[in-house]
Amino acid sequence: MEKLKSQVSYWQVNHAEDNFSATAFFSNSFTDIIERFYIISNLLGTRNYNYFINGGTSSFRYKITFDSNEELEPIDISGDLQSQYDFPFVLEEFMSSLIDFLGKFLDTMPISNALRLVYAYEHSTTISMIKYQSQIESNIYSDVLKNLQSFFKATIIYYEKLLRLDRYDQFVHVKNSQHIDGVKLCNLTPKEFEEIIDFYSNLAAYGSLDEIRFSLASIFDGKPNIDFLVLNGQKNQLADSFFQLYKNDKVDAENATVYKDWVNARFRVMVKGKVEFLKPTLTEIFKSKNKPTKNKRLTLPDFLKYKK
Repeated sequence: MEKLKSQVSYWQVNHAEDNFSATAFFSNSFTDIIERFYIISNLLGTRNYNYFINGGTSSFRYKITFDSNEELEPIDISGDLQSQYDFPFVLEEFMSSLIDFLGKFLDTMPISNALRLVYAYEHSTTISMIKYQSQIESNIYSDVLKNLQSFFKATIIYYEKLLRLDRYDQFVHVKNSQHIDGVKLCNLTPKEFEEIIDFYSNLAAYGSLDEIRFSLASIFDGKPNIDFLVLNGQKNQLADSFFQLYKNDKVDAENATVYKDWVNARFRVMVKGKVEFLKPTLTEIFKSKNKPTKNKRLTLPDFLKYKK
């Protein structure tokens, strides 16, 4: 196996003429991932072409794995190429898998950190295109790298807007800190409090279970250790669950308006990869609108009863 090391990663590739396998390992920075993508895919394309040009009669077997120390499912694509003309389809699959992998990795990070890393990805793509310009000009590699560059530019715009939204929310939170700081759950036994924590921890979008539970306990106790927690699920179902806490008299808040502001400040919802606010939907729920049907409501802890 050929092994190439750098400050942040290394990869291994076999030397066989009738098949191809490569495994790349990355640290948290991932700064050279685009160059690794190009080198590995170029090696595969060259090996496949040479095999069939030199009279290869059976299919050409390939396997590519990108792995990391993160708790992420690795890129793992494999299959058989029947001719030198099948390679572009593998390259497209490789690119799509890489985009999906990076998207999931970025979603595990704070917004500002993710944005810094996407800047590095986009810059790395540009450098790779310049570095290998003579090899990729007007061929499939050029198109794929341009597509990756477009993806990173679009992702930069997304995270920049999300960061502005986050900063705006922080500004509003600072202005209204006294407005919502007194909100917390009440009229609960220790067991019921734990059941509510269990309920929402199963909906958290990311973070370790211990961290999520600790943050939920701090939020529900009126002493938050984080600005907000992101939840998975449909907006109206999540908003309905918070509405039921209020209707079951489990919330200590000055009034419904303060409570809705508190939910909006302390929780978000992940919708198609984007983090969004709950207050508009929660407001509709309080007006008896936009409520999920009975068979689509979340299963609340037994001591909470759905109320109109």
